[in-house]
Amino acid sequence: MKSTEFLQAAIDVQAERGKQYDKPTGERSMGATISAFNCITGYTLEESDGWMLLGLLKLVRQSQNPEQYHHDSALDFVAYASLYAESASEQCGQIEAKQEEPSHIVSENSGEWIDWGGGDCPVIAGTIVDIHDRDGQIHEAVEALNHWSNQDYHWTYEPPCAKRCQIIAYRLSQTSTAQ
Repeated sequence: MKSTEFLQAAIDVQAERGKQYDKPTGERSMGATISAFNCITGYTLEESDGWMLLGLLKLVRQSQNPEQYHHDSALDFVAYASLYAESASEQCGQIEAKQEEPSHIVSENSGEWIDWGGGDCPVIAGTIVDIHDRDGQIHEAVEALNHWSNQDYHWTYEPPCAKRCQIIAYRLSQTSTAQ
């Protein structure tokens, strides 16, 4: 097969799998898979990491027996590579947009608590915040890490994270560095 034939076949496979498992627009189950994985393990993988792992799996399977070509693994690798590229580009677009226009504009000197109802982290990664969790505890000088999870503190409220410490309010910390 020529490269363009692989690309078209990958498009066709994604569309068919989307109809079977997800949505008519194609395969889109990785976001939910990574969210569940992160909640269970405490890791902070991104959706693009999941697609990368699946692509690597297909490469490893293909190389296990180099004497025999595995068309399914080669085709899936092409599909996963395209899904990785889409996810990574969207992730970077979200990060750039967030840095340009934060969802909450707060004066750095305000120190006021901001109620939080769940969603993507409202501050730029690396910002030092104080966190008020649903158990009533206050965690001071915590570095905001990514869009939905901050180690054991989850900005989002999506299941199965309900068992984990969830943020109900935050404020910019008066401490300049994380402890």
